Amino acid sequence: MKAAGHGYHFSVDGRQVSDDPWCNISCQAFQFVKDDQTNSWVVKGEYISWTNTGSGDSKSLSIKIFWRLDKEDGSLFSKYNIYVSKIAAVDGKTEEANQYLGVARVKAFYVPDLVVPAGISSLKFIIQVCGIDGAFQDLNSCPTFLLNMLKEVVRRRSRRIDKLEFDKDRPRPRRERERGVVRIKAK
Repeated sequence: MKAAGHGYHFSVDGRQVSDDPWCNISCQAFQFVKDDQTNSWVVKGEYISWTNTGSGDSKSLSIKIFWRLDKEDGSLFSKYNIYVSKIAAVDGKTEEANQYLGVARVKAFYVPDLVVPAGISSLKFIIQVCGIDGAFQDLNSCPTFLLNMLKEVVRRRSRRIDKLEFDKDRPRPRRERERGVVRIKAK
């Protein structure tokens, strides 16, 4: 609901709050993020790309994150604040630090060249939903996308191995025959 106009006093629920004149006030309906909606978000990542930064063991990550409500209920959200939490396991304890990445006005966000230092075990991308009235979720109850670094490294290596391997029936390149290289195809 939006309204604009002027008046000589201001009332809330039929009770006069102020005698001051007002002009051109815009009123909007309040929309809060419901607690039952926090678990009903579907968050996914795609176009995951890793590159070496050239400085030590750190790597650079590019990823597209997108999200949607599991059951659309007509909720309108004006923006989404995007954070990343780099989780490192130190002495058996987990340490997290939230880093603000940016704001999205649509249900997708592209993260280009995020530097991931060595020792990070996983990345947690946090989508903070904001209502049209400015209300926003607490970061601990926001939808998230967890990227486990160990699983990602294994996935990348197995993809590389699949590209390099040969079937038993196919002839191997001459270099491999001379060196006696034997490759076993992963299943």
